[in-house]
Amino acid sequence: MTEGTDRRRGVSGSAAFKLPCRVATTAAITLSGLQTIDGVALAADDRVLVKDQASGIENGIYVADTGDWVRAVDCDGPRDVVQGTLVLILSGSVSGNTIYQLTTSSPSIGSTSLSFSVVGTAALFYASAFAQTLLDDTTAAAARTTLGAVGLTGDETVGGVKAFTGANTHAGIETFAVSPVVPTKSAGDSTTAPATTAFVGTAIAAIGRSDAVRQTVSAGPVDTAGLPSFLPSTATGLTVTTQNVSSTYPLVATAAGGWSSTTGNPQDTHGYSTANITWSGLTASRAAATPNFLYGTISGGVITPASTILAPVYQWGGTPAVTSGQITFNISEMRAYLGNGSAAVQTNLVVFGEAATDGSNVISTVAYAYNGRYEGAFTSTLWSTSTAASWSHNLGVIPKIKDVILECTTNDNGFLVGEQISMVGQTLTSASSGVYHPHPLAATRNAMHTFSAVDAAFIASNATTGGNVALTAARWKYKGTASRGW
Repeated sequence: MTEGTDRRRGVSGSAAFKLPCRVATTAAITLSGLQTIDGVALAADDRVLVKDQASGIENGIYVADTGDWVRAVDCDGPRDVVQGTLVLILSGSVSGNTIYQLTTSSPSIGSTSLSFSVVGTAALFYASAFAQTLLDDTTAAAARTTLGAVGLTGDETVGGVKAFTGANTHAGIETFAVSPVVPTKSAGDSTTAPATTAFVGTAIAAIGRSDAVRQTVSAGPVDTAGLPSFLPSTATGLTVTTQNVSSTYPLVATAAGGWSSTTGNPQDTHGYSTANITWSGLTASRAAATPNFLYGTISGGVITPASTILAPVYQWGGTPAVTSGQITFNISEMRAYLGNGSAAVQTNLVVFGEAATDGSNVISTVAYAYNGRYEGAFTSTLWSTSTAASWSHNLGVIPKIKDVILECTTNDNGFLVGEQISMVGQTLTSASSGVYHPHPLAATRNAMHTFSAVDAAFIASNATTGGNVALTAARWKYKGTASRGW
């Protein structure tokens, strides 16, 4: 399965919205060495939006280093960006909490000049430019000035209809003057300062629209293999606290809440944390097969951790269970329910992972894959006969879509270097009886595996002649991929 964004290091930014950058440039720079940009002293591995180079071809997202900088892996390929790609800037006196948009038509990294322009602040990402102007007005009078409207003081006629400021009845219509509720920022914020995290969460929750993958852990820190690293492998006591979460690698989750009855837009609630969060009071003596399930309810942008020992149920439809602690997610509805013993209450929540325990400590954990997807790293040389190959996809649900990708590393049987084969349903194994069978690919909630036959592990059609041939194991590499499929 080919994707437009490089995910070799677990980068989950899509072509539409990239993972945040720490800073954005304010002038042309030398693309090497640790330096201070927009008032921020950079550290190695900081992501930087470079947008002011003399040659626009050099613009894009880079990773800061003591030596020469390289482009970020989610922004270094020809299909990694599109016109309209958005980038959030976390810090800086000029660009902190600002969102930039790529305005170049038909952009191609490394071959076309890239131009970026400001489209808003993080707090107002989902609001229009006009709505942003209104939200900065501090009084009803100022808002009316922005709108070009007049205040109603008595018995005026507006569009042929009488309007009143008190409780009145006119032509059978009773009207009331209602003081507008104007969104405010925290004390100490000026009208031009970025809004606070609480304001961001409230604004996003109120609008409730999402263009992200729904009902999933959306983003967070990754390890060197590109896999989620927000949970420690073990922990002392019946408590587990996330790790590696920071402003550079925030933990983000998207809880699905159905669709708007008026617009049809997805109604999602986003949780966002730049600090580690803790699940406490876990149940003792829960093996890895029947662990504590770590979830978080999400409201106003805040993730509130909780746990249950009941495995979540993912179903296309049906009646959610009322059993206390039972999570049910109806895929067709795109809504989660949480049983309380007497009812199944629709709840904005996301399951983040699992924790197995002995009598007093956490003995193992599973951090669920971001965005309901898994793509492993390539392993050189195909596995031999009578041998199993396995992968920990950690989706938290049996994947509907799964595959093993073989890639040619040295020309073999008509296949050229770089060509790929999907193993499922195409690459075959020869049984001792001489009958060819597809490799079975079995999966559980967090893992999948396949097994080769006793005589010829990999049989395929020659790419030139079409005849059945045994692939040369040393001339190929392989990796597993999985997606929940919804």
